[in-house]
Amino acid sequence: MKQLYLVFLLALISSGMMAQASFSDDFESYTADQFLGPQSPNWTTWSLKDGTAEDTKVTTAKAASGTKSIYFSSTASGGGPQDVVLPFTDAYTTGVFEIGMKFFIEDGKTAYFNIQGEKAIGTTWSIDVNFNTDKSLTVAGGGSIFASGKYVQGEWISFVISGNISANLWSASVDGQSLGTFRLATNKVASIDIYPSNADAAFYVDDFFYSQDVFTPKPNDIGISGVSVAPKDLTGIEAPLGVNITNLGASTVNEIEVEYVYGAATAKKTVTGLNLASLASTTVQFDDNITMLAGANPIQVTAKLIGVTDDDVANNASSSNTTGVTPAADKFVIAEEATGTWCGWCPRGAVMLDRLSKRYPNYFIGIAVHNADPMVVTEYDAGIRGLSGFTGFPSATVGRTAIIDPLGIESAFFSRIVEAPKSSITVGASYDEATRKLSLSPKITFKANVSGSYKMALVIVEDSVRSTAAGYAQSNYYSGGGNGPMGGYELLPNPVPANKMTYNHVARVLLGGFKGTALPKTSYKKDDVVYTNFETTLPAGIKLENMHIVPILFAPSGLIDNGYLSNLEEAIAEGFTVGAEDVAFTGDVKVYPNPFAYESIIDLNLDKPADVSIEVYDYTGKLVGSKNYGTLSGSNELLLNGSQLNNGTYLARIKVGNEETTRTIVVQK
Repeated sequence: MKQLYLVFLLALISSGMMAQASFSDDFESYTADQFLGPQSPNWTTWSLKDGTAEDTKVTTAKAASGTKSIYFSSTASGGGPQDVVLPFTDAYTTGVFEIGMKFFIEDGKTAYFNIQGEKAIGTTWSIDVNFNTDKSLTVAGGGSIFASGKYVQGEWISFVISGNISANLWSASVDGQSLGTFRLATNKVASIDIYPSNADAAFYVDDFFYSQDVFTPKPNDIGISGVSVAPKDLTGIEAPLGVNITNLGASTVNEIEVEYVYGAATAKKTVTGLNLASLASTTVQFDDNITMLAGANPIQVTAKLIGVTDDDVANNASSSNTTGVTPAADKFVIAEEATGTWCGWCPRGAVMLDRLSKRYPNYFIGIAVHNADPMVVTEYDAGIRGLSGFTGFPSATVGRTAIIDPLGIESAFFSRIVEAPKSSITVGASYDEATRKLSLSPKITFKANVSGSYKMALVIVEDSVRSTAAGYAQSNYYSGGGNGPMGGYELLPNPVPANKMTYNHVARVLLGGFKGTALPKTSYKKDDVVYTNFETTLPAGIKLENMHIVPILFAPSGLIDNGYLSNLEEAIAEGFTVGAEDVAFTGDVKVYPNPFAYESIIDLNLDKPADVSIEVYDYTGKLVGSKNYGTLSGSNELLLNGSQLNNGTYLARIKVGNEETTRTIVVQK
């Protein structure tokens, strides 16, 4: 056996202590090409089925040291069947703990392991570590990412997690480079589970170790237990920043100074009157937000005691990475959530839609698609349940990509927001209050040449939906907090009474069908404009002031290319436009002057003869003038007489043969 690796987090451990428990394994003592479990008194599998497909074999294909290691791979979308477990000597809830191993992750592949918090496997996941195909890695738990960074594929790397369980102060590192410090949501460890978690998994493990020791605090000692900042946010957005401080010393801490450096920005804050007891923690929130920088950037933080000498300054600094994601121009990301008032887990979807809609109002659109309750839109509900991969509630899809748990909406949002759309979209409207007839005209401007069947649908959503009628009470499995915090639902009863519920983002009307209605043509050029028209009579219960209009353009693949979000007032101000296409003629179409008072010229260049006519519509869609010019060719200047038109904006529809183009004209007298 090789020498035991003991890489202690020196800032947390008093010198001279002997380890209470330790274990290491370099796999050199085992027979190659044989299963690990039957050869080892320590390693086993998730189902205690040593020597089966759940086990791993010792290999000589690669080794970090010596000649042997263990290998994991999968071709199944859900991972497995390998699932190898090492129980620790005990389930640890105090002391200092360290675990590490070396990984060789094949190019373009993934690796994964988790640390269980209870002796009974499958009860509590304390830590999840994912090594992703893009060479990023995350340390997570309880639905939150604690730390993240980069790693190297195709060569051996060393990964170590160190923690003071007594103080709930942890750190992770790759090849000795810190990924930052953090606190665990579930602060206990009992075993490690190594599992190839998806079809891309392929990795070797060698030089494994763990150790556990007691912790004795020094007289005066503070440590940074994490940086409270979003690990990922949109570039340029203002983000709050906090630093988590833990008193690792035996004495009460009353006064500290905290400083951060982020790009060119830096700030200090002094906090007095803390009265922070031994092993207690607090978060120092900076008064001013940071402005997110593009790309991955470190936030470096330091803390120091004021008035006394810190007995260990090695833990007074930490670095945490945060990534600024730059949105593609004109991009909106649409998340559709399958939900119902009868569904006890569905509050998590409502929480995610609310949070992201408030955080990213100019980029994110949430739509709650209800099932089997009074807010159901039958066609919409059937459509989302018919998507590939749908298995139950709650579920969500972002951009009509894969079906995911609503807790994954934010991650999917960041992936989709950087994808440049082929279109930009706005929407105009006219509304008759007497009949509640709503006419809508989404406007599509193509940003690139496209081909194939693009389709348009339109959804009307409503916020602040309330009712005391039967079916509006919300089932709530988060009640009491036993399933963790969930946006305040943990403080509410199960079910939440109807008079205590407010529903947002509720899909009320679906126009154009779940998959949309095809545009008139199957190819468009960059800068082409297409207007589509929809009409509906609004249900009496919808409150206009809480209503939003969401046009959605589907690419030929069925995925959402882009969308838009407008309230009714904004859409009416935009004006209703009769459906028409702005096509690129062989020649060009110019209107000058524009704006004009009485007369303007339409300059029309045609490479071949064609019948030409012009129709002029006002903003309500009413035809206010037309003229047929017969067959024309070459260069033409067509007089547009506006003497009988009132001031305002009009749409000139120019028909040339079987093609049409439109130009907006403005009359100002």
